[in-house]
Amino acid sequence: MKLTRVSQLTSVMKLDQIKVGDFIEDDLGKFGKVIEVEVISYFAEKHYYFRLAEKQGTILIIK
Repeated sequence: MKLTRVSQLTSVMKLDQIKVGDFIEDDLGKFGKVIEVEVISYFAEKHYYFRLAEKQGTILIIK
């Protein structure tokens, strides 16, 4: 199991490489297996939503 750490400082290229089934952790300690990835372009920003398995929540990264 490879755990990828994500934060506001994570590059867009690295965020784009995260797929369903990957394990991720944010800088606040929330972690889990990704079951859904949603990327929304909002004006000049990109919002990355990573929904985690087993009701562990969602990690949101805005770039």
